[in-house]
This record gives sequence, structure tokens and C-alpha cells, in this order.
Amino acid sequence: MTAIVFAGSPARAGTTGKLAGTILGADKQPISFAAVMLSGKTLRNNTDDEGRYNIINIPPGAYNVVVNHICLLYTSPIPQDRTRTRLP
Repeated sequence: MTAIVFAGSPARAGTTGKLAGTILGADKQPISFAAVMLSGKTLRNNTDDEGRYNIINIPPGAYNVVVNHICLLYTSPIPQDRTRTRLP
């Protein structure tokens, strides 16, 4: 699975970030209607029919992103203050 993640610029007091990207399967095809969430937070969204998602209003910090689908469970860390990250 590949997730391409775009996060906001380094956090400043009173600002929030955004996590957006596309979830692809091993065959490089989009994974539709997967749940994408930040562990330990109630922030989440589902991918659309093209595997795209976004989560907004994320407080500054480091998180684990979790992708859950009927045939998939994936977790990967997202470091704090990263502006662009490609998950394995």
C-alpha cells in the first residue's frame, strides 16, 4: 500500500494542519472507501472512489496514521513538522 501525504507547514501557535493524500493498493489501484484516521484522535475521513482523502484542523504534533479497510489495516508514523511525507 502506498499513501502520499501532504501536511501543513511547520506549526505555529494557534495553527492547525491538514493531512491529505491518496491510498493505493499493492497493484497501484486506488483503495476506495477506506477509513483514514490519526490514532489517539477523533480526526478521520474516508477515501473517495479514487482513493483520495483529507483530514483538516489537525493540532500540531506527531501522529500515527491508520488506514483501515475490509481487506487492509496499515499504520505508519507521521513525524511532527513534516510538510511532505511519502509512506512506504
